[in-house]
Amino acid sequence: MGVAETVTSTTSAGRAALLVVFSLGLSLALLALLEGGARVAGLGGERMSRLPYQQVYLPSLLPATGPDGEALLRTGDVRMWRQQIRAEKPEAGLRVLVFGASASAGLGFSPNAAFARPLERILQEALPGRRVEVLNLSIVALPAKSVKQLLDDAAHRYDPDVLIVYSGNNEFMEIHAERYQELRGGFASRLRDRLMGLHLARFLVRLFEGPVQAPSLAQQDVSQADVRQAERTIIQEVEIGEDERGRIIDEYEGHLREMVASARSTETPIVLATVASNWRWRGLRDLADGWAREEAGPGSEEREAVLLRARAKLSARIPTASQEERAEALYRRAVVHEALGDLASARSDYKAAKDADPHLRRALGAGNERVRAVASEAGVPLADIEALLAADAASGVIGFESFYDNVHFTPEGALLVAAELFRVMQAEGLLPPTPKFSVLGWLAREAERRGELDALSAGDWIGFGFDRSRIALRDPWKYDRLKDELDTRIAADPTDWRALAYRGNIFVHRIGGAAAAREDYAAALKIEDNAEVRANSEGLRRAAE
Repeated sequence: MGVAETVTSTTSAGRAALLVVFSLGLSLALLALLEGGARVAGLGGERMSRLPYQQVYLPSLLPATGPDGEALLRTGDVRMWRQQIRAEKPEAGLRVLVFGASASAGLGFSPNAAFARPLERILQEALPGRRVEVLNLSIVALPAKSVKQLLDDAAHRYDPDVLIVYSGNNEFMEIHAERYQELRGGFASRLRDRLMGLHLARFLVRLFEGPVQAPSLAQQDVSQADVRQAERTIIQEVEIGEDERGRIIDEYEGHLREMVASARSTETPIVLATVASNWRWRGLRDLADGWAREEAGPGSEEREAVLLRARAKLSARIPTASQEERAEALYRRAVVHEALGDLASARSDYKAAKDADPHLRRALGAGNERVRAVASEAGVPLADIEALLAADAASGVIGFESFYDNVHFTPEGALLVAAELFRVMQAEGLLPPTPKFSVLGWLAREAERRGELDALSAGDWIGFGFDRSRIALRDPWKYDRLKDELDTRIAADPTDWRALAYRGNIFVHRIGGAAAAREDYAAALKIEDNAEVRANSEGLRRAAE
């Protein structure tokens, strides 16, 4: 090839390369322009969580008609409990909406054990002249980002008098999943995830696929073993750095501020609550007997000497420990502090161990400080549930008296939360004074309602069935397992009318469960004409689905 031909060839190649670069640049510029336009126009909306069970489907309530022809609104998302309110708020009505995740949904028990239900009871008793409606719109596993969307929609649609927000345990679930996808996901999965970060991409997907449809109960069931196993695997393989923690907490604060703004846009009072958790939680297993002696190593066998040696060794190990090892060492040192009577140091270490937990499935202390700050700066009521339960707990350490696992309340813990919410609402002028009503007296009466066997009344049914010790089981899915156990019990003895009534109580609180509840109540009444079961059946007929 001659020199001229070589130059010509090189020039052509250069022009082709420039054309490719120019075309690529023009395409990127056009994409940036379209993306900017989509953002300005609000097309595509806010990006939802990458986790399917953190999606929300609006509106939360769907139109329905009662047996007497009254217009109603009923929960439509099968992840929520079966609830209804009047379409038009009655005169002298008091409508309170509760938002959050599994801790406020009452995971592990029936809706009667979630703090929204005793809050409704305390309001009804304290304010007999008001027609009280407390609607619990909490959904298992939701982060504040999703709670914000539910609250904004409900504040504008349902004419609430008070909004209550108890949210903060699930802020790190999505980032765990995102980092895991980066480690394990294929190229196509990562590319799709990046594209869905664009408003334009989300707009086009929704344009061609239509509005998002709520999945079936089976698709939404986060209690499935494969989902739980996936979460355990993700947590084991993914570490979240301090910078990322800080960013997530900043975003959490932003979501809280947006909730306050939504409430103000509808002139609705809002109560923000700090999110308490079990500081004594170490997992499904407590420390083994003799662990302190093993930690201390050889030496004096006197108890105090063993504890002092164990504390010294733990203190030496903590500064250089890995994240998971540090959480465990802090927890152990807290136990030693408490045993030695140094309660202030014990409380400090218990809280530090909670915040160092790599699972990040409890609200961080930094998150609760943001709740307090937002409430103070915005001038909205604060229910400091963390401070309340710490003041009520032995040694000032929140534990199993209020929580059966890491974040889910015992029925007794939920009562304390309900009483505090009532106190805060009244102190902030959201409720009228009730000089003749005693909150302590109400708490005592509520405690007396509990028996060794669960209640037959659907309105009092907690969900422990025949065995009260179930309340203490560290299993958030024990209510689901109770249904299976009742199925087995009834199959073995079809005349067990109490088991039939209990199973009817499970069905009656589920969306779409009314027909099955009627069957079980009818079967129970054929065997035993019990007044409470009969009242359940009649109440279900009056509120027919």
